[in-house]
Amino acid sequence: MRIAECHLESEAGSPYSSSRNHEIPKKEKESADVHDLRTWRERAHYDDDTKEVYIPSMAFKFALMDVAKRLNLQIPGRGKSTYAKSFTQGVLCVERVMLGVKVDAMQAVRVYCHADGVRGSGKRVFRTFPFLPKWKGILRVMLTDDLLPKDIFERVLRECGMVNGVGRFRAGNGGLNGRFRVTKIKWADTME
Repeated sequence: MRIAECHLESEAGSPYSSSRNHEIPKKEKESADVHDLRTWRERAHYDDDTKEVYIPSMAFKFALMDVAKRLNLQIPGRGKSTYAKSFTQGVLCVERVMLGVKVDAMQAVRVYCHADGVRGSGKRVFRTFPFLPKWKGILRVMLTDDLLPKDIFERVLRECGMVNGVGRFRAGNGGLNGRFRVTKIKWADTME
């Protein structure tokens, strides 16, 4: 097993924005607009105790899987087999990517979007989402598949940052947000 400690930073002009679902009820006689403006910070992922904002590890896991599948890199000596399965079964993003920012420090962006979140479905409404213009954090990844070389993992991670990103309105879904660059990768054989 190999451990990759990946240092990430947002690309210029590509903020991070989240859209976590929350269940904070409306107050009596509170309109949907007022409720949205009162609770928009709850759309961020943050630690309940420290209030520090994070990106869920699964956001990176799914992003890496998507990019590995799209790149379709073949495993030498294995016919048409690709590394996509290695990223699905042999890559574990083991912890949240803490961003070093408190939820109260996040900025708000108001977006005119589909009421049900489905493109082309009809009615549109304003929604407010938290966002960070710049962000950085450390992604810790466990590679359990011996067929997956470090250089292929690094290539997919770097590509992931450029073409897929993470979060709401990310590049992989046709947006502009969530793109990142890899500034450093430290390799180890065990978790510290």
